[in-house]
Amino acid sequence: AHLICRVSQRGELISVKRPGSDHEYLAGIGNRFLMFKDVNTCYDAWEMGSMYENLPVELDAQANIKTFGYECGVGLLVEKQVGVSKLSQLIVLGHDDVRLDFSTSIDWQEKHKLLKVAFPVNAYSNEAIHETQFGYVKRPTHRSYQTDKDRYEVCNHRYTALTDGAHGAAVLNDGKYGVNVVGSEIRLTLLKAAMMPDQNADRGLQQVTYAFY
Repeated sequence: AHLICRVSQRGELISVKRPGSDHEYLAGIGNRFLMFKDVNTCYDAWEMGSMYENLPVELDAQANIKTFGYECGVGLLVEKQVGVSKLSQLIVLGHDDVRLDFSTSIDWQEKHKLLKVAFPVNAYSNEAIHETQFGYVKRPTHRSYQTDKDRYEVCNHRYTALTDGAHGAAVLNDGKYGVNVVGSEIRLTLLKAAMMPDQNADRGLQQVTYAFY
């Protein structure tokens, strides 16, 4: 009733519109997984190096997709490889929902890797809004000054949003607390693969649900 969403054969989001409107809420490909090498000289499990964006890891584009319906809506089951890890994702849109949910399970088997998921928003803003304990904070979407460059990762609780006064969108999540925004692209941090102090700390099944609102 409220959203028209298109998903590609790769399991990526390529369009989000409202019925009766031509406005596109995406500025590019959403639900796009990004992996980077993540090697830190100390505090491996806690730190994220500022140069990680210069070390991307190419991911397999292939995915197996099945459609399904249920009493409250429709959905897709997406299965794909993310590095050497297996990912299974339910993309669900309820009949009366105003958001698209991504219920994600990953058998995480990486070493020194960082996984993010990206949603480019069709809204121009110099600042992104990040929810905190008692409200929200605004952080720049650019890196014009050294202080902006130093804040390459930002804490958030349930959402990060971009809005230009006329339109906007947010990425919601149920338990991931790191994010960065590059221009108009929200990149939610999903997983690290630290080797110290416990090289098996994050290995195995990991689950998260995030949404595009």
